Amino acid sequence: LDIGNAEYLSIHRLRVRNATEAAIRYLGAAHGAVENCVLENGKRGLRLASSPSVTLTDVSVFASTGVGIDLYKSGNAVLERVVCRGSQSYGIFINRSPATLVTDSGCADSTHAGFQVTSNSTSVTIRNTIICNNGQEGILVQSGATGAIIENCTISANGGGIEFEDTATDGTVRNSICVT
Repeated sequence: LDIGNAEYLSIHRLRVRNATEAAIRYLGAAHGAVENCVLENGKRGLRLASSPSVTLTDVSVFASTGVGIDLYKSGNAVLERVVCRGSQSYGIFINRSPATLVTDSGCADSTHAGFQVTSNSTSVTIRNTIICNNGQEGILVQSGATGAIIENCTISANGGGIEFEDTATDGTVRNSICVT
């Protein structure tokens, strides 16, 4: 499902299996919502590109052959009660998407990091989230990312715990458990 240049569009109760690209792709769409959706066995579960202020609620992404959820230049996104499991790349990839909030969610069994926050992503918050059994780091905050906050999270049984690369600045981890 491709959505482009639309505002205030909502998707509810959609199930997509075996998509050859992203099951849902927002391109240049603002202020949208994706709720109560299940995305299975696709190349990507969900991709937001240049789509600010989109909210994902009660979305499950299973067994993507690529990234589970991919945010690119999509600031002010909110991911609430999102589950991403079994991606053959990164679970949730936050790239140049400032002020993103992930809360009450889970990410497990990805081949690479559960979460990757790239450079030029500022003020990303991951809260009340369980991140486990990922092949690399539970959370990787790359050089150039600023102000990442990780709070009340459980990060366990990943290839690594939480990694802030050399020039990632102003990061905060609080009230979280991290066991590798």
